[in-house]
Amino acid sequence: MSETQNSNAQSNKVLLVVGSLCTLFGLFTYGQRQGFADFFLNAHFLFGIPLTEADAVKVVLITIGSVITILMGLTILGVGVIRSLKSSPTQSGSSQGSTATQTPR
Repeated sequence: MSETQNSNAQSNKVLLVVGSLCTLFGLFTYGQRQGFADFFLNAHFLFGIPLTEADAVKVVLITIGSVITILMGLTILGVGVIRSLKSSPTQSGSSQGSTATQTPR
């Protein structure tokens, strides 16, 4: 495998890992959005219901941020998958750097 093919394979793996982690973090944030709103934005809840409209807006802001993170992760993951499929070897058993030709005898 040439040096450029090796670096492309490594960058594809990085895209897949980063996209997966970003998507998982966005899903976790979406699932715990009330906790994040409480911790980071000081929202107040009574039995899971926001006390004021400002607290509800804080939850909406966390929800929007987590959805953006999920979409960003899915986009990165999709790019990694597409690049992996395009860079897969199409010719098995032949090297691309070979310039030798056969001569008839």
